[in-house]
This record gives sequence, C-alpha cells and structure tokens, in this order.
Amino acid sequence: MKKILFICLIPVHIFSQNLSGRIQANDTVNLITSSISPTSFPEIEVLFKAENNNGLPYWNLQQTDISVYENNQPCQITSFNVFTEETPINIALILDHSGSMAWDFLIIDSIYRNITNPASLNQSFWDSVQQSLPVPLEIAKKSIKNFTKSFNQSKDTIFLLPFSSEVENSFLLNGNDSIFNRLLDTIRPAGATAFYDAVYKGSNLIKSKTGINIVIALTDGQNNSSVKNINDVIELCQVNKTPVYTIGFGGAFKDSLQLLSDSTNGISVYSKSSNKLDSIYQLLRFKIQAYYQLRYTSLNWEEESADRNLEIRFNIDDVHVVNSEQNYKLPDTVIEYIKKTNTEKLLVPIAYGAGSLTLIALGIIVIKRRKKTSIGKVYPNPTNGTFNVKLKGELLSILELKLINQKGLDVEKQKVSSDSTRFDITNQPKGFYTLILLKNGKVVSSKKVVKS
Repeated sequence: MKKILFICLIPVHIFSQNLSGRIQANDTVNLITSSISPTSFPEIEVLFKAENNNGLPYWNLQQTDISVYENNQPCQITSFNVFTEETPINIALILDHSGSMAWDFLIIDSIYRNITNPASLNQSFWDSVQQSLPVPLEIAKKSIKNFTKSFNQSKDTIFLLPFSSEVENSFLLNGNDSIFNRLLDTIRPAGATAFYDAVYKGSNLIKSKTGINIVIALTDGQNNSSVKNINDVIELCQVNKTPVYTIGFGGAFKDSLQLLSDSTNGISVYSKSSNKLDSIYQLLRFKIQAYYQLRYTSLNWEEESADRNLEIRFNIDDVHVVNSEQNYKLPDTVIEYIKKTNTEKLLVPIAYGAGSLTLIALGIIVIKRRKKTSIGKVYPNPTNGTFNVKLKGELLSILELKLINQKGLDVEKQKVSSDSTRFDITNQPKGFYTLILLKNGKVVSSKKVVKS
C-alpha cells in the first residue's frame, strides 16, 4: 500500500483536527498493527495505531472503545494504554545540508518563469532575490528544534546525523537543548548528497535500542554521492526493523523516497516547498506518539495448529475499520507450553507405609495421569436466562468460572467448589457469550453460551 502524503494538498488547519478527538459514528478508521507478541501466552500483547483518512492519528482511545476477537471468539482485554507514554522512542534524524539547501529551487524557478525577459537581469538581482527568500536549511533546523521539544528526554533518544557529500559524525540530544541547538546552528549548506549512506548509518545507530526505533530522513535532492544504494539501505533497515520516514521537498526524487519508506513499513511525505517542513515534522510526531498497547487473554488452547486470527472491533455504531484483522502464528515454544499444560501429569505413589518405601527403594514409580479439568456440559444452551455448568476432571486446583460478553467484558464470575455451578443472566441482553474456566488464573477451557 502506498503511504506517500502530499503535504502541499493538505490544508494547514487539518493538523489540529482529530488529534485529541474521539472516534465517532461514520468515521473510517485505518488500523496499523505494529506487532503481536504471544510469548506470555495465554496473554497476548498487541501494538497498534488508529488513523483517519488523512493519515492523522486518533488520540484518547479508551479500552471501552474496542473489543478483541481471536478466531471469532470474544476475548477479555486485561490492559490498555498509550504505549509511548512509558516506552522509549529512539530516532535518528537525517539532515541534508548539501549546497541546494541554501535556496528553494522551485520558488526561484517560479519567479524566473514569471519574468518577461529574465536574461536581461544581472547577477546582483538574482542575489538579492535569493537573500530575500527563506533558506530551506534554516527552516529545517528550526523545524527540528520544535520537533525535539515534544519528546521526553529522560527516556527518549534522538540522534542528529547531518550529511552532504559524506555522512558526518552524529550528535545526541541528551537533555541539554542549548548544546544541541548550538551544534545544529553550526551546520551550513555545502556539497553533494550522500543520502543513502546517511540513512544506512542512521539505522545502525538505533538498531540495538529498546523501544520504538525510527529513522526520519530529510532531503531536497537526489542521491549522488553515496557508496550504498537503495537496495542496500532497504535490506539493512528490514533486518534492523527500523522504519524510514522520508521527508522530501523541491527536487527530491519522490519515487525513490516512497519505495524506501514502503519497503521498511515507514511513511513518505512530500512538499513542493520547504515552508511546510514544520507542519511535516509535527505530523510525524503525532504519528510516532500515538501507539496503543493492549493485552488480552487468549481462549484458544488448541495445540494442533499455530495459526491464529486477531480482529479488533470498535464499539461505536457505523464505524468502518480498515485492516481490522491480522493473522499470526504462535512460536514453537508457545505450542510446546500449550502441549505441556494440556498433558500435565502428577506423580503419586500407589502404596502406603512400608509398601510405599519398598517401591521407592526398588526404583519403581507409578505415574498416574491427572484427568484434564474442563467444562463438560452447559445446559440449557441456548438459554432464556439461567443455565447450569457441569465440569469434568479433578477439582484439585483453584478454579474460577467467568462469563464474558461480546465486548470482552466480565458479566459474571464464580469460584468453583463443586463440579456443578449455576449462572443467571436474566438481566443481560440477548446475544453470544463466552464461558471460560480458569485454573490457577490460567484459561484451560471455554464454551460458547447463547442467550435467546
């Protein structure tokens, strides 16, 4: 899917829209799932963003706004929070300061085309025009200063990596804005464009950092001085898992920037002029800082297949969700854990007193398989309100039955003291419910319940 944004076509006021608003009826929500981690099974961790049609993120999402389904079964959400509030964000800011960053080519070209006889004008005229226009590099430096202000320097890491004909030494924003800004102010336009080499080095700068790692690369031209090529950069960023957010303006080669961003799961933003750079950096800040993290409890203890289907739904009428479903596989270690849990064994001696000691002395141990505890029967099902639950297996552990609705919320829960339990959902609405059995806090069995 192409992810290039043409800032010149987006009104400035749009940057203030929906940044703190809620999703409403008839909205279109694009879900971008960054990762699904099942390593703490049955708890599954999901990292995602929600954006509108303009590519702007929805902020202030609440747990009650969404429901989670795995293989069409509603699952209980155990936690929901803004991921970037506590998670480190690590950014490599790539800054082009080649000679062309001294002037905005498209503006000067426009002036040239609107003059009747430009050849009659001397060099001093063009010098005065250039001096009267804003310098793109100065706009970029000011935009970067505003961009970095919004990050938490106690947890976030931001490297600045300037380049022209070659890639220069990086410097770190480490809590001292004044030093960072002074170093930034020393950068002057000169030289050619080693864009790919700069992105390559930027990816390696942050690859070992914990948290969200992103390269943001600004250029106004085409790469003409790199040792690395675009394929080298794409391959490295894919291995390092560092998405590249490209910012191009003026004479930047849009197709190459878009390819680089698309291939690394990043975003490409283009503007005809440098005067939109501050808005572009703020847009990227909104995108970076709007990740959500949710955790839910999987009810699927199937060990024959590692394939799972995850769907995030919004509990708001008439909301159209794009990319709501994601497929993923459980790793082998999780499947082994499921198998081990499903076939848990208990070693017990079958003799007592002296006989027991004799068996142990002879090296004889008898293995008795513990019967798996599960939900045996639910009746009547469908139900008008009350239903009975019959368990099977041994009741030697701390057991709890829990009923959850289609939104993944608890409706009723009961501690289990016998193999028969009765539920009353007369006051609950009609629909599908999921009954789960927890053993020592872990889900071991589930059944669907229908209220008609």
